[in-house]
Amino acid sequence: MRTLDAVIIAKGGSVRVPRKNLVDIGGKPLVAWSILQALAARQITRVWVSTDDDEIADVAESYGARIIMRPDWMNNTHTGGVPYIHALMGIRERYETDLAMIMFPTNPLRLPGDLDRLVDTYNAMPQELTNKSAFFAVSRPSIELFRDIGNGRFDAGRGVWDKTAKYIELVPGTNIQSLDETIKWDRIYCAYWGIEWPTDEVLDKLINEGEENLYPLQHRAWTPMQWWQQGDIDYPFQVDHIRDVWEKFMPKEIV
Repeated sequence: MRTLDAVIIAKGGSVRVPRKNLVDIGGKPLVAWSILQALAARQITRVWVSTDDDEIADVAESYGARIIMRPDWMNNTHTGGVPYIHALMGIRERYETDLAMIMFPTNPLRLPGDLDRLVDTYNAMPQELTNKSAFFAVSRPSIELFRDIGNGRFDAGRGVWDKTAKYIELVPGTNIQSLDETIKWDRIYCAYWGIEWPTDEVLDKLINEGEENLYPLQHRAWTPMQWWQQGDIDYPFQVDHIRDVWEKFMPKEIV
């Protein structure tokens, strides 16, 4: 079995929902659920929490996660991608590892077995593919389409319902990829878009400076989830929504 590190991204300075990652969901801090779900997955080797907050670090450690404290230069202003790459670089310096999974606590509605199914989906992708990843998604039976009439407008009176059931909607919050490819392609993406990495010593080490200059195709696979598992916390009203969904749908034995 390949080695897999799960990295949970949990900063302290949430703006729209203050202290979001510590809000109570189902009797536990929000961040605790992602930790427990990752620890329960049979194919995840190590579980990490990347944070800039001492309280979150203490809570995460009490639930069994390993802690990666972010450097001062991140200054609580960076989105999940920067802390994630920073964490992976540190992990790769200490361990031999194959795969990496990013997890956001803001989508805690993962059922037992979901994470292992996601790993199985990734492992089933053809070995010869590069830059591949696997996500959760919800299958949609229909989608409403509108005609673009130009000048930034669409024809609202002539919507078309496509009922072919060929559409999926990605569920945010979790995906898996090769650790080395994650680091490699992130650097290529940054070069393509002209983005300069905020950097410290760890981000200057061990980066594969590939010769690729083109924006690459990412091969993606998906694992089905239930429709109600799409819940995500980004605004205050969504906290109550997640609590309601949790009460109605999550198995009571995991609380």
